[in-house]
Amino acid sequence: MKIIALAQSKGGASKSTTAIHLACEAIYEGESAAILDMDEGQQSSAKWARRREAHELAGPQVVVVKASALQAALERLKQNRIRWAFVDLPGRDAPVSSAGIVAADFVIIPTRPTTIDFEASIPTVQACVRAKKPYAYLLSAVQPQGNKSRGRQFRAALELLPVPPPVCPRMIGQRIEISDDVAAGTSVREVKPDGEAAREFEELFKWLKKTVQ
Repeated sequence: MKIIALAQSKGGASKSTTAIHLACEAIYEGESAAILDMDEGQQSSAKWARRREAHELAGPQVVVVKASALQAALERLKQNRIRWAFVDLPGRDAPVSSAGIVAADFVIIPTRPTTIDFEASIPTVQACVRAKKPYAYLLSAVQPQGNKSRGRQFRAALELLPVPPPVCPRMIGQRIEISDDVAAGTSVREVKPDGEAAREFEELFKWLKKTVQ
C-alpha cells in the first residue's frame, strides 16, 4: 500500500480536493483507494463521502481518524489490500499533521501560487525534512488566464531559490466545476470526463504512480 499525505500549514490550499480526486482517479484506474480524513474540525473529505452516498457511486472509503489511531487505521487498510491511502491533513502545523507526514511514503503540498501560501508551507517542508520523507509542491487553484501564466511564473521563481524544491509537473487550474463537483459528492472525471480539469487530475495521478513506484 502506498500512503500519500496531503499537507499544508494553511487552510484553503486544496488538500481535501486533491485527496478526493486522486482517490477517485485510483478507482477509475481499477485500483483500490481510501481517504483518511485527519481534520476533525473541517472533515471536508468525510462530508464529501456522505454526499456521495446519494449517487450510489463506488468508493473511495473515507474514514475520520485521530492521530492516535492512525497506525491502526493504516494497518486495517493494508489487511484489506487497499492499494492507495490518501491522508488528508488539517490546515495547520500540529501534532496530527506531523503524525500523517511520518506515516507517509510521499507528501504532496498543495499550494496556491502566492507568497502567502508559500510562506505558510515552510513548516510543512521542515516536517518532511525532519521525517526524511520525499515531497513535492502541487501548484493548485492556478488562475487560468494567460495559459496559467501566474502558475508558470511562480514555478520559475521556485526554481531560482538557493535550494529549489521539487514541484509536480502538472498544475491544477482554478475552476468552479471542481468546487461544484466536490460539493455534490462527485469528481470531475465522473461529471465531465473529457474536460480539462479531469485531464489535469488524471495526469497528476499518473505522475504520482511513476514517482512512488
